[in-house]
Amino acid sequence: MTYDASIRLDVLLDSAAAHAVPVVCGVATGLMDMPACTVGSMVLLDLTVHAWDVARATGAPFEPAPAVVAELAKVCAEMASMGRRMNVFAEAVVPPKGASAFEHLLAATGRDPRT
Repeated sequence: MTYDASIRLDVLLDSAAAHAVPVVCGVATGLMDMPACTVGSMVLLDLTVHAWDVARATGAPFEPAPAVVAELAKVCAEMASMGRRMNVFAEAVVPPKGASAFEHLLAATGRDPRT
């Protein structure tokens, strides 16, 4: 099996974000009994950051839509301390000078966006 680089992860992530259903936000779900929108946002954050990991490792470009990054930055700000306690995120790193919003998001999860 070969990896098909023509599948654009940014398009998939944008599509997932566009099809989120706000009505379920108040419904508690999962083992941690969290609102469904919170769980969905955490999953989208995880997919976005790991898509960047894969893109970086393979030399492929990856830049999610600005609206997705803006929403995920809010989620990350709210969840970062818990993420660090659970060893999901590393300690935040200082984003490089002139960093994009996505690079700031990556830095908040403990990734150095320019290495």
